[in-house]
Amino acid sequence: MPDLAAFFRRAPRQVFSGVVFRICAARYGGNTASMQGSLIHGARYNLPNYFGALYTSLEIETARREIARYYTVPPRDGFVEAVIELRLSRVVDLRSKRLLRTVGLKPQDLTGNRYFISQEFGLRAWEAGLEALLVPSAAVPNAANLAVFLDNQQQGWRITLQQIRPV
Repeated sequence: MPDLAAFFRRAPRQVFSGVVFRICAARYGGNTASMQGSLIHGARYNLPNYFGALYTSLEIETARREIARYYTVPPRDGFVEAVIELRLSRVVDLRSKRLLRTVGLKPQDLTGNRYFISQEFGLRAWEAGLEALLVPSAAVPNAANLAVFLDNQQQGWRITLQQIRPV
């Protein structure tokens, strides 16, 4: 594995400002902007019981297809969709093929079913104090997700829950 700590020290950071979408089981509808589930269970860009991530998508349809990958049977109480407005200042865009080539990887390396590469990226980004990673969707080709590290807040950070609706 390449030296990802050095990679994130050099990686260009950008601002992200806009609306993202999140879908979760309705029983968690009162806490849609929480990293608790990923902290407990781990996921693509975070390690269980070490640090969490708030997993969001740039498009509502991408969020729907992402959640469908994890629930083969919908929860008894259904889902809720949340619309969240974010303003972040320390985001790295891992959709860039050119950037990933600097560490010998391709976008597909981040979207496969083996999470050890993407979790290593998440760990090193979190350790570097990044607020989020803009990443390729594993469910929708050419779509994007935003994995947000809520515990790496920087000055000017903003998260606003705009809407929650049952699905």
